Amino acid sequence: MAKKYKKKNKGCFNCNINCSRYYITPEVESEGPEYETLCSFSSRIGNQDLEFALKMNQYLNTMGVDSLSMGETIGWAMECVEKGIFTRDDFDGLDFTWGNLETIQTIVERVVNMEGIGQEFARGTRHLAQTMGKGSEKYALHVKGLDVICGDPRGIKAFGLTYAIASRGGDHLRAEPFFELTNRFEEAEKRFGTRDAANRLSDNGKAKLVEFTERQALLTDCLTMCKNVGLSMDVLDFDLASDLLRAGTGLAFTGDRVDTALKNCITNDRLMNIDFGVTAKDDTLPHRFTHEPLTEGDSKDQVVPVRDMVKDYYKIKGWDEHGVPKKS
Repeated sequence: MAKKYKKKNKGCFNCNINCSRYYITPEVESEGPEYETLCSFSSRIGNQDLEFALKMNQYLNTMGVDSLSMGETIGWAMECVEKGIFTRDDFDGLDFTWGNLETIQTIVERVVNMEGIGQEFARGTRHLAQTMGKGSEKYALHVKGLDVICGDPRGIKAFGLTYAIASRGGDHLRAEPFFELTNRFEEAEKRFGTRDAANRLSDNGKAKLVEFTERQALLTDCLTMCKNVGLSMDVLDFDLASDLLRAGTGLAFTGDRVDTALKNCITNDRLMNIDFGVTAKDDTLPHRFTHEPLTEGDSKDQVVPVRDMVKDYYKIKGWDEHGVPKKS
């Protein structure tokens, strides 16, 4: 794809890393796409036409529609049709077989224009599954109503925990524990108490890893930094952040003060969610990831023991077994 369509690398304003790219096809030219968008409009929905995926990336970005949730909602409908749960009659006559590009483009346009079944698709996979029923809920890949990314947590356990505990639902960027993909085992033992923290297939030590990277991710947001640099490249720590804050504000920041503020923010975030009805049962993953082992590849036979990891996470946070922060 890069050889055929990519014209140049592209960076965000004032950044010299240029980790994005600019592409041109016979129909469109635009920035991107990022991995998740490309996956969402190719393998996730059975599409092998890359030019079509690039066109959808440009259109969705222009219209302000989230490509990840849009792709998952379409994929859910296609799987439900494949399983015989629904037919085209349930979807305004649209043929939701895998890779049907005409249907994909039509439903995206109907979502944008809020026409017909597009009004229901615009509300996301959880809404569709709950309202249409017939067992389709089992195939809705969301956490707390937010659709999960293409990264299958059965092969990246810390990411699975991240999806489960993120306050806004299946959001990989609330922690993005990239460290588990590094195989830096000696460093893992020093920082997180076990070599398994750097082993993507192990659930051991992942609660400690996620609890740390959750704070690190929040710090990059507070400093308006790019998470590719501050988090995935693992260059930002609390002492360095305090140096930046002292230089920029003149206030007496320390690493400990920064860390305490981050912990308080996350706790308050949790308390607000509890006020809105979130409980420990919501800190989980879709049935597929916890009960259906992968059948091939290096992650074969893997599922996510999410309940055990969530319990460990609560303990590290100092919350009770129901995920409620204890009064200090």
